[in-house]
Amino acid sequence: MADKKLEKQGLMIGGPGIVMEIIGSIMMHSKEHPSLIWFVLLMVGGCMLIWGLGLTARSKGYPAIYGLLGLIGIIGLIIFAFMPDKTQDEFIR
Repeated sequence: MADKKLEKQGLMIGGPGIVMEIIGSIMMHSKEHPSLIWFVLLMVGGCMLIWGLGLTARSKGYPAIYGLLGLIGIIGLIIFAFMPDKTQDEFIR
């Protein structure tokens, strides 16, 4: 069973991070917004996503370094969603 506290913290940090990345990507392709705003959104959102995925990885029994899957954005999030929970095996024994 995943550590619910870490999993909740990961969602609270990573969720807004992915939203910031999406907004930053939309703004990047718009000609109306200054370049610094979308750049900051992408960088801060990416860091939040990596941090959130790292916490969620720890809750699933993986090292926090797996949070670096956030570097590839939504694709990394999808890969991470299909990773099995290693902590379930400990409770079965």
